[in-house]
Amino acid sequence: MPFGLFGGTAYTRVWWWDHLTHTLSSTVVAAVGYTAARVMEAQSEYNTFPSRFLFVYLLLFVMAAGVVWELVEYCIGVGSIVLGIDPVLTQFGLQDTLLDLVFNTLGAVLVAAGGTAYLSGLIDQLTDRLMSRRAD
Repeated sequence: MPFGLFGGTAYTRVWWWDHLTHTLSSTVVAAVGYTAARVMEAQSEYNTFPSRFLFVYLLLFVMAAGVVWELVEYCIGVGSIVLGIDPVLTQFGLQDTLLDLVFNTLGAVLVAAGGTAYLSGLIDQLTDRLMSRRAD
């Protein structure tokens, strides 16, 4: 039975576990991308990101990170076969990879739709911290 990095055998025993982990991890990736864009916007008088742009940016940011993750997962799988060791990450085929990217997109949409409400305090703190360093 394959071993999954953060779920043990939950990936093979619980049908929705992989979907949940991809959705949750992509919300973290989207939150990082959203926060970085908003802090960059606050640091410059020339940067303004309309909400439609941020929505598309988050989708593309998360999709790019998801594709990189899937490539790393594939390379680790191939490398483990070549080296004859148990894989740390397991890829279950093309259909699984595409579903992973769909659930990554779901996480991005969740953050894009509600990012302002939950991340505005963090953005204010980071902006204040960067402004105080700039003043020094």
